[in-house]
Amino acid sequence: MKYSAVIIFFLLVLFLCNEKSFSQADTAKVKELINTATDRSRGLEESARIIEEAISLSQKINFPQGEADALNKKGSINLRMGEYKVALEAFWKELNLRESNPGWENSSVSNVYAYIGESYRAIGSYDLSEEYLNKSLKLAQKNNNIKDIAYAFNRLASVYHELSYRKPDTSYSYKAVEYSNKSLELYGQMNNPANIINNYNIIGAAYHFQGRYDESLKYLFLALDYTDKDTSNSDKPNILNNIASLYNVKKEFDKAIYYASLSYSISKKSGIKIYLVGAARQLTTAYAGTGDYKNAFRYLEEAANLSTGLFDDKKTSEIYGLQKEHELDLSTREEELKTTRLKILGTAVFVVILLIGTGLYLRHRQLISVNSTLEKSNELISAQKEELAKSNADKDKFISILSHDIRNPLNGILGLTDILERDYEKIDEKERREFLGYLNTSAKSLFRLVDRVLLWSRLQRGNFQIKKERINLKEIAMVAVGLQKPNAIKKGIILENNISEDIFTESDRNVLDTVIRNLLDNAVKFTNAGGRVILESGFKNNKIIICITDTGIGIETEDIEKLFGIEYKISTKGTANEEGTGLGLTLCRDMLLLVGSDLKAESEKGGGSKFYFELPAL
Repeated sequence: MKYSAVIIFFLLVLFLCNEKSFSQADTAKVKELINTATDRSRGLEESARIIEEAISLSQKINFPQGEADALNKKGSINLRMGEYKVALEAFWKELNLRESNPGWENSSVSNVYAYIGESYRAIGSYDLSEEYLNKSLKLAQKNNNIKDIAYAFNRLASVYHELSYRKPDTSYSYKAVEYSNKSLELYGQMNNPANIINNYNIIGAAYHFQGRYDESLKYLFLALDYTDKDTSNSDKPNILNNIASLYNVKKEFDKAIYYASLSYSISKKSGIKIYLVGAARQLTTAYAGTGDYKNAFRYLEEAANLSTGLFDDKKTSEIYGLQKEHELDLSTREEELKTTRLKILGTAVFVVILLIGTGLYLRHRQLISVNSTLEKSNELISAQKEELAKSNADKDKFISILSHDIRNPLNGILGLTDILERDYEKIDEKERREFLGYLNTSAKSLFRLVDRVLLWSRLQRGNFQIKKERINLKEIAMVAVGLQKPNAIKKGIILENNISEDIFTESDRNVLDTVIRNLLDNAVKFTNAGGRVILESGFKNNKIIICITDTGIGIETEDIEKLFGIEYKISTKGTANEEGTGLGLTLCRDMLLLVGSDLKAESEKGGGSKFYFELPAL
């Protein structure tokens, strides 16, 4: 019995030793898979497949740090593929793992914050991007993590450069250069060529925006020279697109075509679609500048098709299937070419006839194409002429309304400042404070009006980009209600969020956020103390109905349609004398039309109002 116990103990120890060495072998396998997927000489889809294998193995052997490292690479790979939702999901999972295990060695939460910020930048959510990148920077500075500090500066520089095209404040462009130089200094100490390249590219692009073209080219070509030394760098097409863009601005179209064509070729090979869109757009501009409208139209059409599909490809498997289909088509065309060559070699007479026939056919096709292009151009010019006439009419009406709305707060500001300048010493402190309060109210009213006018102007010019994605409407509603709650509490109004849990749609996040916030703001504005504002959802014919109902002062039935046109002046003070711009509902309707919806209203004087719109259900 004694010897049996010893044997059993020995066997148990042996088993545990074997189990431990099996586990160590598997953790080494996870690390090997991550390193393999990180190799940039591999295609993105192959890297995505390998990293999924690493995640699966990490979960199987209960290796959470390996899973976190693999999730980081998964997010990074999907960022480059344009699969932003998949990337964000990976980074959020990684963040949860790292925050739950603060004792891990070589574990950087600041790095995850930076990647989350970069993901939001990629989808155009610049406020969230700046928020998470600043979180990353603050944490990295606290931990003296130089690498993460440099990366956060670099990505913030990219955010500020992109904001310079979207904000009237030109300081964003100078801020982009400042942050890139900070990042450049740190990466120079680390001898990190990949990120030195990226900073040179941002500085060059920012100088382009500032009109400093010679300095812009200097930095862009510095970045390009570095990519020749670091052949694994995937940003080369982006640099080439920036160079082409600058040459287009300088009207040196042949150079623009050269660099954009290089970018197009590399982007096509790597499968990074966002760079392919940029190359096609630069080629469109350059060919139009040279008068080659056939090629310009071809690349314009390709850019439009790519832009439409960029945010629609949801699953890696779908992209992989498209790639396989492309490879199969290429293989089929190569076989057809071989067959054609064999036939050509059959007889010299056939070759001559074929060449003559082909020449005549191509000439015929060219003439047809030119005629077709001219017809399309004429149709386009005619449509644009009609649209311009309507736009001018709307503009004239709008300017007459706008001049009145701007004059009111400006008259107030000018009158008060005249009094303060003339009788400052005669006015007591209480009256001065009252004057300052009036000035502040007038300035805020003017600011809101200008902000709305800028947004309306972007919508009219077609500069408002729509990026559809899968959205949880409960999350959007919670943010909008949270922002409006202080105003409701201040006025003694009950504000309810009755949007159902787990209700999803596919739309543009910025559009829905702006529309719901504006409608809630309107409802609170025109509801008396003790009233109620309700945000709720419902379903009808496989559509989600989003509805904002209030018990406010209501609207005359004949005035409802006038709410949505800039040619009408329907701007009423709120129940607490809140000022309005008269543009809010027009903007809401215009933005909803961009995502395939429309804003409807029901109301009666003294009986409250109801505003609602439809969204596709998922």
